[in-house]
Amino acid sequence: MSEILIASTIAPYKVDPEQPLITEAWFEHADQLRLDAGFHGHSVHYFSVLETDGRGIGIYNTFLDKLRDVDGYFWRFTLDTNEAEYDTHTRIKRICTGRNLITERAMDSLAEWILFLDTDMEPDPVTFSKLLEMEWPIVCGDVPTYCSRGAPVTEKPPWPDLPLDRWVKTGVTRECFGEPKAYDFPVEFATHYCTAGYALVHRSVFKHLRWRWAMEDQMSDDPCYWQDAERLGFPPLQRKDCVGTHHPYNITEIESRIPQEVRRWQPVNDAS
Repeated sequence: MSEILIASTIAPYKVDPEQPLITEAWFEHADQLRLDAGFHGHSVHYFSVLETDGRGIGIYNTFLDKLRDVDGYFWRFTLDTNEAEYDTHTRIKRICTGRNLITERAMDSLAEWILFLDTDMEPDPVTFSKLLEMEWPIVCGDVPTYCSRGAPVTEKPPWPDLPLDRWVKTGVTRECFGEPKAYDFPVEFATHYCTAGYALVHRSVFKHLRWRWAMEDQMSDDPCYWQDAERLGFPPLQRKDCVGTHHPYNITEIESRIPQEVRRWQPVNDAS
């Protein structure tokens, strides 16, 4: 039975006592997701990468209690960039760091798939049935909050025309994901606006990719990851009837939705 890692990274401002608790969404449908994955011969493990600052690990106690309830586990990291508070740019640095640590954990554990699932995202209870049915190594669900609309896809994209030795190195074969297939459910190419916070990625792809951002090109972490996957030969696909719900449903830039005192980075040396 192969492993699917359901994984997230979290910043301390998301669990600060002054903020509404939004990380509950991550644990919605945990039992159904396990049953759904098991039906397809996969086991599921929950894993989170927590960023800590001077507020310490204790700020995550409520989240960690729920993580233990689903037999999950975590790593943690601290990133001191000498910046006073979290804003859009400093936030993305930390998201990339956390998601890259998730990738490293998946490499260690020999997980076959990673479901990158943000903690404020409530997944479809049958996520795995819907996304695995696409027989493609990088797929995602639809999150209406982001209003993404890509070109329709009626069948799997053509298999990349690359030398055989490239396929041996990537570990991707036609046998992994079946022969050409027509889709009788709504699928689109993932667009710039499509969130990677609800994405299922196969090992043969994630082992070649790392999270990054390129603000000079007006590209945050999500579109950079999609672009790099496409350059590898696999354009990401989005299944429109696999719907994830973002909590809260409507969001704005972090500067306008999180109070400055909560966004303020607290140096570790100042921890009480």
